[in-house]
Amino acid sequence: MPPREEFPTKGLEGAPSNDIGWHFGTPVPNAKGNIICKLCGKVVKGGITRFKEHIAHKTGNVAPCPNVTGVIRESMMNILKESNTKKIDKKRRRGG
Repeated sequence: MPPREEFPTKGLEGAPSNDIGWHFGTPVPNAKGNIICKLCGKVVKGGITRFKEHIAHKTGNVAPCPNVTGVIRESMMNILKESNTKKIDKKRRRGG
């Protein structure tokens, strides 16, 4: 998996956080949770995690981005998997 440094997020104009997903999307003004894909122009509703699923071509929640490259798609899928693993580990530690 390529290092995260390939997608710098610090200082991205208009990004509400340092989340890696903001490298590929822009928040819609006055519409919380809506993000415009910089690659295909699609408006994804539902927040940054759902937007990252759009980039990663994760099936089930959102239509895949037609313009994303294979390397970016795989990197984003790995980031989503890593995030999910951390979430599961955190739940186990809490006992819930």
